[in-house]
Amino acid sequence: MIGWRARAGPAPPYGVVAPLTLLRRLFAYIKPLHRKPLRRKPRYAKPSRAAAIAKPRSGDRSLYMASSINFNQFLEKEKLKSNGSNFTDWFRHVRIFLNGGNLQYVLDAPLGDPPAETETDEVKNVYVTRKTRYSQVQCAILCSLESDLQKRFEHHDPHELIKELKTIFETHAAVECYEASKHFFSCMMEEGSSISEHMLVMTGHAKKLSDLGIVIPNRLGINRVLQSLPPSYKNFVMNYNMQNMNKEFPELFGMLKAAEIEIKKEHQVLMVNKTTSSRNRASLKARTRREKGHWKCNCSKYLADLKSGLIKKKKEGIEHWTAVKNILKYLKRTKDMFLCYGGDQELVVTSYTDASWNTDPDDSKSQSGYVFILNGAAVSWASSKQCTVAKSSTESEYIAASEASSEAVWMKRFIVELGVVPSALDPLVIYCDNMGAIANAQEPRSHKRLKHIKLRYHSIREYIEDGEVKICKVHTDLNVADPLTKALPRAKHDQHQNAMGVRYLTM
Repeated sequence: MIGWRARAGPAPPYGVVAPLTLLRRLFAYIKPLHRKPLRRKPRYAKPSRAAAIAKPRSGDRSLYMASSINFNQFLEKEKLKSNGSNFTDWFRHVRIFLNGGNLQYVLDAPLGDPPAETETDEVKNVYVTRKTRYSQVQCAILCSLESDLQKRFEHHDPHELIKELKTIFETHAAVECYEASKHFFSCMMEEGSSISEHMLVMTGHAKKLSDLGIVIPNRLGINRVLQSLPPSYKNFVMNYNMQNMNKEFPELFGMLKAAEIEIKKEHQVLMVNKTTSSRNRASLKARTRREKGHWKCNCSKYLADLKSGLIKKKKEGIEHWTAVKNILKYLKRTKDMFLCYGGDQELVVTSYTDASWNTDPDDSKSQSGYVFILNGAAVSWASSKQCTVAKSSTESEYIAASEASSEAVWMKRFIVELGVVPSALDPLVIYCDNMGAIANAQEPRSHKRLKHIKLRYHSIREYIEDGEVKICKVHTDLNVADPLTKALPRAKHDQHQNAMGVRYLTM
């Protein structure tokens, strides 16, 4: 058939193809086969699993960049606190943003070991891409932590970091949740106390539960407030339930304030102090011999005056008993807390000092406080009223720093004898938040503004000159000794308390 040549005559038999036609058909079949390898892969071609992991999908990079921007905006508003009080909300936000960028697997499994040299380039590219994503997530999470947590988990990958945070804060959050719920459902208002203070305490407990992820419904919160009222509010509670009122907390507070005024009008009682013996009665009378007079002691600052004799003071009142009750409440709340040491890579002693000017309205004296921290917890601390009256906050801070320097010199000589602290021979750093006190401590000369200060408080200058101590500036919000001198908001107090190493002991 191949050797047949077309010529004039009858047509070839059925099924026989002319040689020219056969060549044309064969060429038409070979030509696409020759061009097929040069064609691009169609867009709809399904990639391999490794390529899918290594190369992000269309829009995946932009989606992750957008979520990273939103995540950074979130970090500027709320960070994970050192005490872990907002760990539940923080971890929920982290998972939401990682799910938006298809990066949830970073928290579920570790990065793993790098591929061997014998592996293909595709496998190596997959590992490089995964490592880049792990690094991005690690940086984002570290930025969402406070400074002390950043230093602690700086070299952890995201999977290990989240695992450690869960181990530390989930158990702590469970204990705090139990304590907060116990305080909320056991809080009772005492007869004769202020409804404003009681509502402030109740809303504080509810806010604490809300921060821990437990939202109390409005109806349950209203019922709990009504149950905590004393018997004098019995008619108010009965009227509220009979009329089936459904009020919000601000409206209920206004109604309770009005009811409190009516209750006080109905139960007006003249309250006087009564003494049971002639000795006690005589001790309440003011003497006329110079400044000597009667004295009382219901707080630690009054006990300090026993050393110098009887000082004339105001008669004790409701504010003194309120202070005592607050002290007892704090002791009850912190009875399960301990000093927890460990966590620091280097053994370095740091000291913080602070003072609160003119805290005592009776004698206008200031309050001093300092704390020494070693290996993550306090090893020495003090809170005492100053012996002299300071004319300004700078003077009170200077006196407090001088008292801390004396303790620092003793502390340094003690750790030098132990021989376990490598940095014992270096100057011990004392952090102070008052620039005027720092300048006066570093000033080698005395001037007229400091002439009235007792000479013993100038010993800090000699200690600095000899290289025993070194005084540095610290921000007021980071001064750990702040709660030793004054009352602070709950959040800031817990922050400094955690910095001192005072934590709940969890098994």
